[in-house]
Amino acid sequence: KNLDSDTKEKDIITILRSFSSLLSVSITQFSDTRRCATVEFSDPNDAKAVIRLLNGNMLGSKMVSVVEKKTK
Repeated sequence: KNLDSDTKEKDIITILRSFSSLLSVSITQFSDTRRCATVEFSDPNDAKAVIRLLNGNMLGSKMVSVVEKKTK
């Protein structure tokens, strides 16, 4: 979460293309300033690696928070 307004789905795909289990990327806009991305992997280990890689780091002009979405 906390994507800047210039980050596009293709930008996230480019960053994550080395993870072969990447299935999908979608960005949701909640307001003019609040955006988040949902990224899906077929391999849970890739998802965990991406969390370690990106969480708390800059993506575009903002520091992003990356967490695992728990299924109910």
